[in-house]
Amino acid sequence: MSRFQIMIGFILVFFLCAGFSLDSSKNNPFKIAVFSDPHLMSSSLNPYGEAFDAYMSGDRKLLDISPLLLEQVVDEILKTDVELVIVPGDLTKDGELVSHVEAAQQLNRLTKAGMDVLVIPGNHDINNPHAVKFDGSAVSPVEWVSPEQFKSIYASCGYDFALSQDEGSLSYCYEPLPWLRIIAMDSCVYKDNLTTGSPYTDGQFSEERLSWILNAVQQGREKGQLILGMMHHGIVTHFSLQQTYFGAYLLDDWQAVARLFADNGMHLVFTGHFHTQDVSMLQTTSGQVLYDVQTGSLITYPNPYRLVAITPSGEVSIKSYFIEHLDGFDDFKSYSQQFVQEGISGMLPELLKEQMYQMGFSSAILNSLDRVLNNVYAGQTLSQHIGTVMSDFYLGDESPSVDLTAIIAQLKQNPLNPFLFLSGMALDALSKDTPPSDNDLTLFLPVE
Repeated sequence: MSRFQIMIGFILVFFLCAGFSLDSSKNNPFKIAVFSDPHLMSSSLNPYGEAFDAYMSGDRKLLDISPLLLEQVVDEILKTDVELVIVPGDLTKDGELVSHVEAAQQLNRLTKAGMDVLVIPGNHDINNPHAVKFDGSAVSPVEWVSPEQFKSIYASCGYDFALSQDEGSLSYCYEPLPWLRIIAMDSCVYKDNLTTGSPYTDGQFSEERLSWILNAVQQGREKGQLILGMMHHGIVTHFSLQQTYFGAYLLDDWQAVARLFADNGMHLVFTGHFHTQDVSMLQTTSGQVLYDVQTGSLITYPNPYRLVAITPSGEVSIKSYFIEHLDGFDDFKSYSQQFVQEGISGMLPELLKEQMYQMGFSSAILNSLDRVLNNVYAGQTLSQHIGTVMSDFYLGDESPSVDLTAIIAQLKQNPLNPFLFLSGMALDALSKDTPPSDNDLTLFLPVE
């Protein structure tokens, strides 16, 4: 082979490699971290003592170590090469000003490292009359946060660099790259919280707010952008009975809104609120799809966060990670799982009695509930099996054991015992996962 032929071959290889490199650079992934519902409770609010223990008898969250968990997830994200961090709400236990300030301080560690951070409020975060501190057996109110204060505290987490903002809510639009638009949607209702004396759990979009969102989607489509959403409440159901028993964790009129989003060009929304790792999807009659990528609570087992890589061609790779090691714990993963299982088993009887009382069950059935929950099936009480199903549900990618599947089938064969029958139906729904996968998966979004 002559020198001339060698030179021509070298040049061809160079241009082929250069061409491949240039083509690849156009499709380089944009990297995002997602964690949700950190529910930070400042240690200054005294998460210990008699009153706090009484409060925790009806809660499954690791509130007392919430500052440690938020610090840990920030530490772990700082070791990655992500460019953007998304937090879909419930940044604090109950909207305490001091907790918001501390949460923002942790998030500002990410912004100082060059990462952008986007937040949106959750139902606990604003105008919350449950903002309190504990002192032995006493509970006293502390300063809560208004919508204006929330926007100010988290100015560097989306609001200061937003492309546009909705005047009637804390929704905003952000463009990290020319081809990517992210719409942060405020799904919370907090105007009357202080009057009613309790935070409103359900999610809603007013006509004006929905119009603003759809207009932001349309503007993105006109620019040829890939459009992602983020909000606190679920936009697609995550198990078959969710609408019936946990409707407050879904956006009101979610089916109609989800179809509007999908048909108008938004095909993926990052959500939180329900404290479970789950990805669900809805397909419209026109063939468009919307994925709800729900991330579990940082302070509830399995203490998750996600790393996401997205390309201009619409390929979205999602991998889930979990806080498994924490200073002060020999085996934090086991501790967290046991905390959830025991917590659910412990608070379940009273929750069920209240629910069944409202449904009109007789006092005789209510009085026998403790005995029924302590019935042993395959070496464990029914209450313990429910705790196992719930912890598996929080983890995602549910795969019940042969024994548990048999127990659920046995419970469903009790039509004359409404509690056993309904328990079987509920456990069956919670233990059955539907596509796509919940933790590690790749989605392909249509590019408009």
